[in-house]
Amino acid sequence: MKKIIVIVFLCITSIITAPAWADITSVTVTPATPTALSNGNSYYLAGRQYTFIVQASDPLASVQTDWDYLDLFIENGANSTSVRVDIDGGNTATVTSGDSSIVPGVINSSTGYSNITYTINLTFAWDTDEFAASPVSAVRAVVREINGAPSIGTDTKTFNFGVCSSIRVANFAQNQNGVGVVPGVAADGYINPWHSSFRVTGTIVYNVTGASIADRLDLIDNGEITSTTLYTDGATTYLGGDPGWREDDAMADNCSYTVPAGNGTLVLGNRTWTIRVTMTTPGFPALGEISANSLTVNCDRIRIDTIAFINGGGTNSPYYRSVNVPGTQIQISASRQSGAAGVLAMIGNTTITVRNLTNTQDFTLLIADGAFTGVGNVPNPSVLPGNGATDPRTYQVISITGSAFDNEQNILVNPGSITQTPPNPVILWDRNDPPGNNGAPSAGQTPFTDEPSFGYTVTATSFTLNWQPVTALPNDPPYDADFYTYRIYYKLSSSSTWIIVDRGTPNYGPAQIYDLSNPATTTATIPGLQPLTNYDYFMTAVDVFGQEVEHPIPNTLSNSDALYDGAPSPIGYGQLTTNPTSIEASVTDGITNYTFAQFSASINASTRPLRKSSLRVTIVIISAGDQPDSVNLIVAQDDGAGNGLPAGPLYPLSGAPLYEKISCAKSAPNTWQGYIPSTNQFLTEGNYCRFIIESIRNSVPTYSDVTNNGDANDHEYNFLVQTPTTFTPWPTRVLNNVITDKHPLCYPSYYLSDDAYVTIKAYDVKGRPVATLLDNGFRKGGQNIKEGGWSGENKARRKLGVGLYYLRFEAKRARDGKMILNQTEKVVIAK
Repeated sequence: MKKIIVIVFLCITSIITAPAWADITSVTVTPATPTALSNGNSYYLAGRQYTFIVQASDPLASVQTDWDYLDLFIENGANSTSVRVDIDGGNTATVTSGDSSIVPGVINSSTGYSNITYTINLTFAWDTDEFAASPVSAVRAVVREINGAPSIGTDTKTFNFGVCSSIRVANFAQNQNGVGVVPGVAADGYINPWHSSFRVTGTIVYNVTGASIADRLDLIDNGEITSTTLYTDGATTYLGGDPGWREDDAMADNCSYTVPAGNGTLVLGNRTWTIRVTMTTPGFPALGEISANSLTVNCDRIRIDTIAFINGGGTNSPYYRSVNVPGTQIQISASRQSGAAGVLAMIGNTTITVRNLTNTQDFTLLIADGAFTGVGNVPNPSVLPGNGATDPRTYQVISITGSAFDNEQNILVNPGSITQTPPNPVILWDRNDPPGNNGAPSAGQTPFTDEPSFGYTVTATSFTLNWQPVTALPNDPPYDADFYTYRIYYKLSSSSTWIIVDRGTPNYGPAQIYDLSNPATTTATIPGLQPLTNYDYFMTAVDVFGQEVEHPIPNTLSNSDALYDGAPSPIGYGQLTTNPTSIEASVTDGITNYTFAQFSASINASTRPLRKSSLRVTIVIISAGDQPDSVNLIVAQDDGAGNGLPAGPLYPLSGAPLYEKISCAKSAPNTWQGYIPSTNQFLTEGNYCRFIIESIRNSVPTYSDVTNNGDANDHEYNFLVQTPTTFTPWPTRVLNNVITDKHPLCYPSYYLSDDAYVTIKAYDVKGRPVATLLDNGFRKGGQNIKEGGWSGENKARRKLGVGLYYLRFEAKRARDGKMILNQTEKVVIAK
């Protein structure tokens, strides 16, 4: 707590007017007039002298020793300055209080001691308790006399004043560089460790609460100030730890300090300037009175956190870009080094200068105020790689300018001034450089690989290529790690259109069956081919910029066919023939069944009579390759002897006679089923019919007959159509219509007169649907049908309760939508 140092001069006048042993009759205090400010407030200011007068009366006081002491209080609530004067010692009496810094005053008296007057000259010390001006502030005098029985008299004067015993710096600034008013590097409050010199200036004034700058200026006399010192963070140090310094004009209240240029080792972060002052008046601390206000300067630098190259095509890690593909950009993230990476953003727009170190080529990007990341365009190297080559270029941030932290971060001027977390990045610039070790090939080799090797295997519907992978050397010349995909070209030998398979083809991309995006891949299979068919093929390797190089093909053919649009002109292409596939069919009319072996045994259709009804054809496809995407029956008339009557073969279809195509559905692995309806135009009684099988894979059809030897017309499937056998249609009914634990399933059964779409639903006794057994399922007409069993579960697959239920059969004829069946049957769930 601040205390007061008081210099007291006492003038005492006393008049003896009455005998001893009387009480004090009056005490009057006349306060000193405080210093008035223009804002209407008044203050007693430390270092200034003020005169207080105290008068007291005791009619019986006759000698000095009748008076004991006088207390003077200057107070506001808890804040109080007090002075005690022992007045019984006459003119040599001392002034005492609880504060040992009180200086004795002189007491003067006139003749007699019944009326006395004390004139007290107080100089407020710099450790006096201060308080803000308030209407309840008071000056109070207390006088004690000891003539006979002791008595005390008091007087209080309350008025609006305060006490000020602290200083501040007015116009505290760091905005001048040298002499004059030229703004310096710290004018905005920000510097970097390499800053140039600047000046800190200000005026020492009283720190009066609530007063304006005009009220505070020039209130401390220059003669009272003995010296001032500029402090950093509360210590007499420069920003970087050097010793502090004092003002040249030690006796002035106007301060001006020169901060020398930084040496690159300054401590980063917020620093605080304060000024300490020593006075001629007492009461200031040993190091001086410190300014109540401070001035902040932030010392920081920009750190490069991440550097990345974006856009412009190519690949990353390592970076590959082509001088032929525009749009390459650099993306830099930076932050202030006094915080963790990505915590403190830019202050002011910040320009980053990047240099292509290989070619001494500079370009810039901007990180906006308040941001962390900026993007700039990367120009092509000023010196291009050789044609057909890939060369590295190394990039480095060389300067940071334009931010609040000025322009001294330049490694050409201040080496080490830029901290960069990532290493200097490298772009491998490609100039017409396809993948692989594509330098001058050895005799008999091509640029695709150092040691070419190639092979293939075939099945009936696919071929598999095996090859030597390209050479990928990302760290040393020829820098060929910009591989993008292998590309396989193939076509029917009879066609001029090539089909392409690469990483963009389903099942050939990353993490698929064959990863053509991986340069280490050495095999891939092309499915969906026609059995016993000739195909041409070749393959290439492509880099990320679309540059393509061919793989050598053993025993190549001359390149006389037109290529796929955009493909290179290969040295040549290979040719292969697919193997036959095992495709076996059987036919049944629901009563009679002919197996594949029975078709193989005879070419004569008359040996295989079938009744005129809906015929089911079952096809089993056994293949070392893939299964087809879809299967169709190609149906036409036959002459009964397998001679292809009435006209032409069924394959190729472009020259086939009248035929119908019927789609088949996959019913099991490797198994397909199709139906020739009784209404088919070729199912005429006494007529001979034939069919072949069309298999489609990847939109490519193949055709098979019984022999499956590559000629789909030399042994077609055929049969004779006879008068249908009479049979009794089933009525609509439910087999096992009581569901129990022993017989847990019931079977809906019915007869259809025509092909139809059938729906079977279960209802409870209130007519509410509880389960759907069949929803618009297609069924062939002309036969009795037994559906799969129902266990009495609802549509949530939960067992229904015991009771009576109904199954409703509905069938709409396929050709016209007419309802041909609408029947309800009972079902009982017994347990």
